[in-house]
Amino acid sequence: MPNILYCAHCDGALIHRNVDGRDMYMCPMCSAIYEKANEQYKYLGTLSGGIAIKEFLNTISMLT
Repeated sequence: MPNILYCAHCDGALIHRNVDGRDMYMCPMCSAIYEKANEQYKYLGTLSGGIAIKEFLNTISMLT
């Protein structure tokens, strides 16, 4: 069973997506975005708006 990662801001479980070979993690609770690089997780920012995660995931699916 894979390890579950949690958001540093709100403790929500993160959603994983591979974007152009980069491991990205998104929090559906607070819209925080993280990137995994060299076994470290880097906070990239917070998307604004109520449906930001849904729009981000739709954009990612169109690109892949």
